Amino acid sequence: MGGVVARYYVTLGGGDGAVHRLITIGSPHGGTDVSRVGIGHANRELVIGSKLVTRLAAAPRPQLTRVTTILSHADALVPATHQAEIPGAERIVYDDLGHVAMLGSRRVAREIIHRLK
Repeated sequence: MGGVVARYYVTLGGGDGAVHRLITIGSPHGGTDVSRVGIGHANRELVIGSKLVTRLAAAPRPQLTRVTTILSHADALVPATHQAEIPGAERIVYDDLGHVAMLGSRRVAREIIHRLK
């Protein structure tokens, strides 16, 4: 969810340019069906087709902030196959990392470090 909040700030909240580089990991930018089983407003906002997901999809792409999304086909919470590409964003897709495994992956860490240099 943190990546979606950061993307909202960069695209709709005035953060384009204030944030130089946005890198998200396993973020449900296109929504996730898993949110249907959660409780609360935040979970409803992350369901595929929600108002928030639809609004972000229609938002103009950041002009100054460089965006990279990292996702995986093995992520059961936010499957890469359900995530539309963000126009202008770099997309890194793994085949073998689960949702939490991406956070502890040395491969993912190397990609992030490379982009933040």
